[in-house]
Amino acid sequence: MLSRLMNFLRACWQPSSERYAHTGSDAAGRQDGLLWYKDTGQHLSGEFSMAVVQANNLLEDQSQLESGPLSSLESGPYGTFVGIYDGHGGPETSRYINDHLFQYLKRFTSEHQSMSVDVIRKAYQATEEGFLSLVTKQWPMKPQIAAVGSCCLVGVICGGTLYIANLGDSRAVLGKLVKATEEVLAIQLSSEHNVAIESVRQEMHSMHPDDSQIVVLKHNVWRVKGLIQVSRSIGDVYLKKAEFNREPLYVKFRLREPFKRPILSSEPSISVHELQSHDQFLIFASDGLWEHLSNQDAVDIVQNHPRNGIARRLVKAALQEAAKKREMRYSDLKKIDRGVRRHFHDDITVIVVFLDANLVSRASSVKGPSISVRDDEDDVVSLCRERKRLLKLAVERRYAFADAQFKYNQSIYAVAMALRLFVARHSSPSSPFLITFPSTTSANVDTKETFLTNSMFLQQSPTEPTNETIACQPSDSKVSLASSKLETKVQENQEANNDNGDHEEQESGEEEDESESEEGEGLCEHFSGEDGPPLPSPQREIGWDFFYPFDEMRSDVFNGFSQSSEEDLRAVREKEGIPELEEDGEKVANENETANVNCDVGHKEMEL
Repeated sequence: MLSRLMNFLRACWQPSSERYAHTGSDAAGRQDGLLWYKDTGQHLSGEFSMAVVQANNLLEDQSQLESGPLSSLESGPYGTFVGIYDGHGGPETSRYINDHLFQYLKRFTSEHQSMSVDVIRKAYQATEEGFLSLVTKQWPMKPQIAAVGSCCLVGVICGGTLYIANLGDSRAVLGKLVKATEEVLAIQLSSEHNVAIESVRQEMHSMHPDDSQIVVLKHNVWRVKGLIQVSRSIGDVYLKKAEFNREPLYVKFRLREPFKRPILSSEPSISVHELQSHDQFLIFASDGLWEHLSNQDAVDIVQNHPRNGIARRLVKAALQEAAKKREMRYSDLKKIDRGVRRHFHDDITVIVVFLDANLVSRASSVKGPSISVRDDEDDVVSLCRERKRLLKLAVERRYAFADAQFKYNQSIYAVAMALRLFVARHSSPSSPFLITFPSTTSANVDTKETFLTNSMFLQQSPTEPTNETIACQPSDSKVSLASSKLETKVQENQEANNDNGDHEEQESGEEEDESESEEGEGLCEHFSGEDGPPLPSPQREIGWDFFYPFDEMRSDVFNGFSQSSEEDLRAVREKEGIPELEEDGEKVANENETANVNCDVGHKEMEL
């Protein structure tokens, strides 16, 4: 319990690039979005390079490289341990293997005082039994853990001997130099347990001769009982113990008929290879890499490029192939977030181990620096980081929406300016009347006051019936004169109303209005009716002015929203008591630095 609490606290103040626990100066890695990588490092037999790219919502791949003592004894043996654990159904099993398999290996190596096939097999068996005990304890509260499993690929270099053990479909490939041709050939060292392979399907039928449905072709993919592609794994207890294949397990995982013996196996395939001087390097990778690259393609990439960052280069090559298959660019694929990314490729883990012939022969007896690189992130830490990521994403999208709204308002201003410029350039006494909605810039408008301020425009309330706007041709040459007289009389009427409020002047104003309407009857012969068009309604406080939109609310000093979400994110943290979770390379903003955008202004503009 205390260790889990310490892991949580460490993750809250530790950059995410340090997710991989390590000891020794060569173990630090870097984070680039969904990619974690360590370009180069030193192990007892040479150099190594690691890279991991995430596709699932929670990273299901786990990996580790241990170089140094392979037992708890001072006398050794010494060597290098490599593990690739490709989880499925969740990360619980792969994390358990990452935490326990190497420790079991060291225990049994100490008991036997040497490395052997039997030691590796016992370590696998102990790991399987340990996870089964965990499932038994958590089954009442978390039944779905019975449907979680993992592939398990292990390589051990000790005393000039390479041991390869595997469950599932991860793969270990050797790059072997052919001196006659100077070519490097790819030699697969691991045996795969995927029912897509014909020999594996035959093995399943021979182990279950009474079950014709032991392997089913479902959606053009071969699966064991229509559920899983691998025939061997650690975990997947629901297909090994009948007592876990029942409620409350999800229906999709439950078999219709009970089984008497395990359907899946946890017995690893183990091979032994004596390393030679022409053995150049080893590539350990989860099936996410091999779905897009062949063995020889991967070996050629390693052989033809510098060692530094070679694992990252292999991951990039696989992603480029994945993008090509979906007819998209690699740069676009990189922009896709975790979860959705799983539709394009799987989690990919790659470890490239270079072999120095001089170091390999004496590595078992030489005490070198202890190197450990592995994923040590548990559920609590993962949830903490995921919450931080979602908060940051929500704030960034909020700013993006507000910025888009502001730019939309700016575009409306641009259209209004263009309209005013167009009217100013093309207006003339013979131009058509333009009917617009009233402006809201005037706060107090007396309905008795004049409604016409410019002879070029007729303003009308949007709720009132409108006359069709038609280009009017003057009936005679006196249109200009009539228009001028009309405007002059309107102005005189305004002055009279402002200076005097007595009833007599109002009556004279009404008489003048009647005379104006009579004089204006000849302005346009297209208006229907003997008495001419009806007068427009008085201005109202509601409406829309296409020439002056948002005139009262416009702020000329506001230049848009900042794309930085740090201030809002920090406010959320302070309110909810969330500790800082800064990414590697991020700098905490100076509190005294003046913000680019005032939050109050931002909220006001967003409400628009």
